[in-house]
Amino acid sequence: MSHHRPALAFGWSWRATAAKCGKLRTIRKRQPQTVSPNHPVYNFCSAPVAQLDRANASGALGREFESLRAHHSSYSLLAISLMFWPRIIAALLCSATMLAAQDLPTGTALPVMLSSTLNSKDNKPGEKIEGKLMQEVLLPSGAKIKSGSHLTGHVILAEVTGSVSRITLTFDTLENQGHTIPLNVSLRAMAATESVFQAKTPIDAASTYESSYGWTTKQVGGDVVFRGRGYIASPQGKVGRWNGTGAWGKLTPAGDCVTTNSNDQEQALGVFSTTACGIYGFENLKLTHPGSTAPLGQITLESTTDLLIRGGSGWLLLVNTASGNSANPK
Repeated sequence: MSHHRPALAFGWSWRATAAKCGKLRTIRKRQPQTVSPNHPVYNFCSAPVAQLDRANASGALGREFESLRAHHSSYSLLAISLMFWPRIIAALLCSATMLAAQDLPTGTALPVMLSSTLNSKDNKPGEKIEGKLMQEVLLPSGAKIKSGSHLTGHVILAEVTGSVSRITLTFDTLENQGHTIPLNVSLRAMAATESVFQAKTPIDAASTYESSYGWTTKQVGGDVVFRGRGYIASPQGKVGRWNGTGAWGKLTPAGDCVTTNSNDQEQALGVFSTTACGIYGFENLKLTHPGSTAPLGQITLESTTDLLIRGGSGWLLLVNTASGNSANPK
């Protein structure tokens, strides 16, 4: 009398299982600490293989397979659950952190490099503008916004009236690790492409022969970064720190930049000084509306010549309100 092996779910066969379990027994014999006798996978191997051996000898293999199918399925599910639960928990914790990151506190500084070029003659209302974070941003909740995170916005107005060129724009969203964060921000300081480049190069000739981690550089606004020593200084003394990946310090009132709720918090500075305020590296360009008052989030720049801001310019943005309550017009 011949016995036919029924096909099992998951492409499972008792001979393959016996072979795998033999390896498991060998591992356990060589490394007792690796697999406990109470481990579900070990129990799965011990009972079924003996059961199949007895079934094969008695000719009742078909019936035993049906019984063993349920045995195999229950332990497989248990083993899979034990394998993936840690990953599921880690994913949930990560999601909770990311959700916290979507609520950007008022006054959070976002140092941005704009990749788009702005031109009052060529830009059109609704035209998309883009940029990226210059360095990582830390939030009070402990969440982080990665360096290089993508920002998008759009042009609201671009016009030339008589001798005055004008552009009004707004930043709409920030993409951080797959999450979209609505923005409502104002402009504290802006630097031309050349000024951004200079802030990233050493100010003394000797530094050119050293690793960039040991350079001495000068921020937009005058603060000096001693990278090798890990701090930032101004004429008033130490005002911030350098951690190898970015500049950090507390923004202080200067010029038209008044005190905010964030003045007592350490902020990501990018290439900017703790006192940076206004426009740097441009002639005849004025910040006529920073977006910190109504209409919130609308930033207006004016020039008595052609208004041209090339890609690579630096923008120090400050969050106006909780990001989820964006007041930016579309």
